[in-house]
Amino acid sequence: MQILISCRTELIEKNMQEYIDYVFVEDTRTIGKENFMEQVKGLFVGTQNYFFFFPEKAELFEQTYSTSTVTKTTYTYDGKPVPEYILEQLNAMRSVREFEAFITTELQGEMSEWIYIHSLEDISEFKVNANWMGSSIVARFNNKKYSGATKFTATPVVLTLGKKKKEIKAFYVNHPKCKSKK
Repeated sequence: MQILISCRTELIEKNMQEYIDYVFVEDTRTIGKENFMEQVKGLFVGTQNYFFFFPEKAELFEQTYSTSTVTKTTYTYDGKPVPEYILEQLNAMRSVREFEAFITTELQGEMSEWIYIHSLEDISEFKVNANWMGSSIVARFNNKKYSGATKFTATPVVLTLGKKKKEIKAFYVNHPKCKSKK
């Protein structure tokens, strides 16, 4: 008598999970890439390898001796509002690496002047501020020289983190480059 045992292995695919694989924050702000007078509103997605900032709206304030000008820009991705598009991508991707690769290759190629991408490999240290006075993520970049008065300063990555500031701080607190206190 021969017994045949059948073994079925199922690969269970699970999507990424917020606060485990990434953090997602809407209604954040930062300053412009080229001009610090540009205020940019958008959303922040952070992983253990990257900081991503996706602009939704930007306002550039320019002033000359006789005039003041405000230039407003609104961004969409693939014809959709920014949060909707990025959430679709986060839900469609199976891994953090897949999402990071999509943003750093495909999306950056199409929209490199819009998207802010900061690899944590290019950062010597960063700090997540989350207290009653406000919230932000600031970083010291490897390729930037800090001397004199700027020796103790850092470059802002995101200026406001909103209601999720404590969750974001908890997500990064054990990162080797994070200098935030627990």
